[in-house]
Amino acid sequence: DLIEAMVRKPDLAGRAAALGIPTVQVDGNSPGEVATAASLAVAAARSGTGPTFIEARTRRIVGHYIGDIQHYRPKGELEQDIAR
Repeated sequence: DLIEAMVRKPDLAGRAAALGIPTVQVDGNSPGEVATAASLAVAAARSGTGPTFIEARTRRIVGHYIGDIQHYRPKGELEQDIAR
C-alpha cells in the first residue's frame, strides 16, 4: 500500500480508536458497505453517543488527471484493481 510510505501506522481507524472514538473499516469501493457504515454512524451521532470514525479503504482506478499514465503504480496493480 502506498499509505505505508506516507504514515507510520497505515491503519487509520486505529488512530481514532486510540483516542476513544468508535471506528469501523469498510471497503470503500462497495457502496453498500459505505452506506451501511454511514447510516449506523449517523444514527449513533443522533442518539447522542458521539462521532464514529469511518475508514473507507479504496483503490483509485483513474489517474490524478486526464492522461496520467500512473507510472508510480507497480506493474499489474491497476489491472488487479479493475478486476476487483
